[in-house]
Amino acid sequence: HLTLAGTDRRTRLLLPSDADEVPSWERFVRAVGGRLGVDPGDISRVETLLGEEVVSTDDLIDNDNLHVFTERRAAADSTGGASGGEERQHGTAAPRRPAGEAP
Repeated sequence: HLTLAGTDRRTRLLLPSDADEVPSWERFVRAVGGRLGVDPGDISRVETLLGEEVVSTDDLIDNDNLHVFTERRAAADSTGGASGGEERQHGTAAPRRPAGEAP
């Protein structure tokens, strides 16, 4: 199961059960992007519900529930854009202080 982080987009992606037929990571990411309706090049991170990063098809386990993060979502977060839902903080920007407040 796939979920696009910060949205209600969810879908399933079935992989071949034969290990010799499992696609490369690049093909997997393209398939994930296609199923979730995002540009595969914008996918910045894939992780399990426990927050463990998935970086290879070898990391996948049957019936994994995966969260998919995209660069566009990260850019909206860093500019203060409203996005709602579950999101992972990206970047290292310091929190903003109200005007006139000393550091």
